[in-house]
Amino acid sequence: MACEATCADLKLDAANCGRCGHSCLGGACAAGVCRPSVVAGGVSKTVAIRTDGDDVFWIRSGAGSATANIFRRGPTDTQALALAPAQSAQTFFVNLAVTKKAVFVRTLEGANRAVGLVRIPRPTGRPETFKTGPVTDIASTEDGSSLLVATSGAGTTGIIEVFDPAAAVPNPAPLKTFSSENYPISIAALNQVPYWLNAGLYVNGAPASAGDLRRASTQAAGTVTSVPNASDGTGLIVTGDRAFWLQKNQPLKVTTTTPSGASVNTFSGAKATALTVAGNAGFVYWTEVDNNSQTLLLTCPIAGCVGGIATVVYRTTDSISAVHVDANAIYFAQESDGNLYKLAKP
Repeated sequence: MACEATCADLKLDAANCGRCGHSCLGGACAAGVCRPSVVAGGVSKTVAIRTDGDDVFWIRSGAGSATANIFRRGPTDTQALALAPAQSAQTFFVNLAVTKKAVFVRTLEGANRAVGLVRIPRPTGRPETFKTGPVTDIASTEDGSSLLVATSGAGTTGIIEVFDPAAAVPNPAPLKTFSSENYPISIAALNQVPYWLNAGLYVNGAPASAGDLRRASTQAAGTVTSVPNASDGTGLIVTGDRAFWLQKNQPLKVTTTTPSGASVNTFSGAKATALTVAGNAGFVYWTEVDNNSQTLLLTCPIAGCVGGIATVVYRTTDSISAVHVDANAIYFAQESDGNLYKLAKP
């Protein structure tokens, strides 16, 4: 095939894989399909991956025999760089957010599982305590200008706070604060607007009310709009006019972000328990295990899979512990081989 001034074999050319101009971003091209390239090895127990388009960050949870740590690899780096000293066996990293000025990690520490938030100023700062207290999730705005923090309060209440990533520490004053009900458990941002999932209210271990999806007003702190009937879950992402999240032992969940008439549905194309989810640019990506015990990395437009059939981007007999996407690539971590991979979007 003539690709501009080059004659390309679309089945083998990693710069023109499957179509002219489709680069495999360092991976090989086989039968017109890009294969993943290894970003880093030795990354077992990876629980979160983030990228700002240049640098890739990920965290090792600290569960099992792997000590908790935070890693970065930039486009010119020859290997991964540890951003913090390896943590003790009593420290766990569970969430990751990347802003223009710093990297943030939510931690569980000590026998009492006290929760804190660590900041590492970019590019080469030292870890420092940013916030203490019962933080339940963190995220950054899409442009990396602000940090979002979900915090549980007394009983079943909580707050959502928006911070300047470069604020003086520890425990800086938030730029905005939004009250929340029923315990905020997962947070995301779209066009600078915070969204979060509230856990349902439980009484004596039994569900007494369903959780919901909340959206903060851009006009005033403390004002939220509720999207009803959204069950509690984790891994919230919001892209376009859809919100997606994971729910225990269930296929991928979706709802519109329009309050009127919104309802929770199983996303079309999702057949089995969803394990991870990511998305942007009008597409959602998620993983599930098929009947042959293979882990599938799947994608569809956010409006729904054509004919209800999801596109298989990648399959493996290994487990995938974390997924993240940016404008050009999909990043994922495989547990058994301990590798972090980069795969060009199809």
